[in-house]
Amino acid sequence: MSVSRIFGSVRRIFGGSRGMAAGAAVWLALSAGAAVVGSAGLNTARALAQTGTGSAAVSTKSSATQHDKERAGIDALIDQLHDSLKITAEQEPLWRGVTKVMRENAETMSRLAQERAEYAQTATALDNLKSYTEISEAHAAGTRRMIPVFEGLYDSMSPEQKRAADAEFRGHLQEHAHHAE
Repeated sequence: MSVSRIFGSVRRIFGGSRGMAAGAAVWLALSAGAAVVGSAGLNTARALAQTGTGSAAVSTKSSATQHDKERAGIDALIDQLHDSLKITAEQEPLWRGVTKVMRENAETMSRLAQERAEYAQTATALDNLKSYTEISEAHAAGTRRMIPVFEGLYDSMSPEQKRAADAEFRGHLQEHAHHAE
């Protein structure tokens, strides 16, 4: 299964949000392989705000459920990439470093999206710009963290594995460009 198909599946799980937080989460997680995270928290908080059912009990339960879905999505993506890239036993320690950063980046983006969603109905234009900046900066920082761990893995890959990795990333770029239209 290709990463673009995974994107579609995970987008359906997370409600299909195409906002900045969702897009940034996708790219940030893809910095090592790809995932759609963060939009689930955004969608949950938005739904609670719109329905007025944002009680602590409902909010906590929804957040836990969404977090579980996000975690399952990133785990499925990691498994798919592991298979697609044909990670060898010798590469497993390098791969674990990549997946650690992927999960950390996804968690950061999810948290930021949740925070943004909590005040989405009352945010001023300035608040919105500041939140967007925070998400963009987290995206850039996460990508910078990903480069050295992915570079170590990439350098250890066979030519066949490198071609597969290159194709995965190219596929994401094409998918990202398609949604920007």
